[in-house]
Parts: sequence; C-alpha cells; structure tokens
Amino acid sequence: MGFFSGIQRYVRNPSFGLLPLLLFCFIQLANDARIAVIVALSLSICGSFIVKKYSRLIYEISVVSFSIVLLFAYFITPSLDNFSIFILVEIVFVLSLTFMRLA
Repeated sequence: MGFFSGIQRYVRNPSFGLLPLLLFCFIQLANDARIAVIVALSLSICGSFIVKKYSRLIYEISVVSFSIVLLFAYFITPSLDNFSIFILVEIVFVLSLTFMRLA
C-alpha cells in the first residue's frame, strides 16, 4: 500500500500535466508538427483519464488546446509550417490557462 500511495502522490502533481506540451516541443523538432500535435493530444487524453478528479484541470486544458490547434492545423489553415504551428500551440495554451484561471 505504501508503494502505490507514493506513486499516487507523484501522479497528482499538476506539473505532470505539462508533459504533453514538453513532448510536443521535442517531437516537433524531429518530425512534422501535425504528428506532434496528435501525439500530444493523445497523451493529454490518456493523462486526463488516469489522473484523479482533483488534479485533472491541467490535462483538460491540454486536451482543449491541442484539439483547437489540431483543427487549425488540418482543416482551417493546412498550409501552416512547423514553426507557425509551434507558435499557435503556445498561444492557445497560454490563452487557455488564462481563461481557465479567470473562470
């Protein structure tokens, strides 16, 4: 029981919710940014299911942010280059954090 409570204590840390964004930054450098958005979105969705209710907010913000960027990158403006998608992810993520904090 002590081992799992220690793991649960680490998983509850909200800073783990920023891992999809960090992973996006590294994958975007090596591959296409659209693939990096899909990987980061799937990691955000998995994280929101795994983490308990009280520390799920940062994962939900990640899901919303990467979903919006995915819509922009594939459907609205498909001619964006990798750097533009990177900037779009950062702007949408910061605006999502700001609006969630104000609400």
